[in-house]
Formats: sequence, structure tokens, C-alpha cells
Amino acid sequence: MRVAVIGLGRFGYRLACELFDRKIDVIAVDLDPRRVEDFEEYGGHALALDATSEIELRRAELHRLDLAVVCIGEEVEQSQLVTHLLKNQLEMERVISRAHTDARDTILRAIGSDEVLRPESDSAVRLAQRLAFRGCEEFLELAPGVAMVRLRAPKHFVEKTILQLEVRPRFRVNIIGIRSSPGDGESPTKEATLELVPEPGYTFQEGDELLVVGREEDIRRMMTG
Repeated sequence: MRVAVIGLGRFGYRLACELFDRKIDVIAVDLDPRRVEDFEEYGGHALALDATSEIELRRAELHRLDLAVVCIGEEVEQSQLVTHLLKNQLEMERVISRAHTDARDTILRAIGSDEVLRPESDSAVRLAQRLAFRGCEEFLELAPGVAMVRLRAPKHFVEKTILQLEVRPRFRVNIIGIRSSPGDGESPTKEATLELVPEPGYTFQEGDELLVVGREEDIRRMMTG
């Protein structure tokens, strides 16, 4: 996954550092060269540019990344403009923005933000943990580098069994639960079921949610195949 963190205030800088520490390909962006230098000294890759300029965004090709997190929290108009440019002008796949009030939350969603963070409930650490896993729904750190993660089954799992995928020997993780998709084309009213400690012969279906325990790096490796 490739992530742009736009705005290196306290939240944005911490998020960029947390993603970098988890070996996520992150590009930090800020108009202030001093903040850019701080992140480069940390070891990461950063750009000094005006994110409210479509020309500069396009030149930096940030819209070609998988995700952008707009961390310009206090500058409301700037945050809205950057979100609008990324989603509507540059057609970026996914954009997450921050809002301090319900009204700003509503506006950002109307503009096109795929997800809006509320600073009182979303910390940079928790967000970095979640973003480190594509399709992650929940993240619980059990020990440094070890987690229990609830996530959607990756596409390369569909129509294959746990045994065929050799989940445990290949990736050194344990799938301790599977919540099946609530319906499919043949049975749209089918209810979701939860299977704890699934059998090796379980066949994954699109939409299944997995509860996985293991080292963070091994879970990411499992998700990418």
C-alpha cells in the first residue's frame, strides 16, 4: 500500500511516522519546509508543496497512490479544497479527511471523502494500525508487533480452502474465526454465520471476514499473497 499524508501537524506527523515504522510506503506532504525536513530526518520521504494547488498535486502524482489522508485539521477551507481536488479533479481511489465538528464532517462527505476522522476518537496510532492492513475492520495490539485483526478475506482466498492456502505453514498466522458473507447470488437472504476455529476444509467466499492472530508483518504478507 502507498499512502500520502497531507499536513504534518501533530496528528499528521505522528501518523506518517507510525506508517513508516510499519514499513508502509508513505509520502508526507506539507507546505512548511521545516516540517518536511523533520520527517526526512526521521528517515521518511516528504515533499514540500502546496496541496491546495491542483497543478502541484498532479505534478507530484499523489493521486496515483492508493490512499491519501488529509490531516489539515484546523484550516477548514484548505482541508475541504484538498479533499475536493483529490477526489473530484484527480479522481483518487480513496481519501480520508479530518473534521472537528458534525457540520464539517457532513461537508467533507458531500465533497467526496471516503472516510472522515474525528480527532476526539481517532488517534494517529490507531489509524496507522488499521491502514497497515488493506481491508482491516478492527485492530487489537496484543504485544509489540503482534496483533489480532478483523479483516475482509483477500481476493486470492476466494474459492480456496484453508488447507489449500497453507495459511499456517506459509504465513505463520492463525485464523481463529470466520464470519461468512450474509448472502450470495443464489441465496440473497442467507444470514451471516460465525465459525470459530474453522476446519482446514473451509472454503472462503467473497465478503468473508477473518479474525487473524499473528505478527503484523506476517498478516500483511498473508493479505498480499
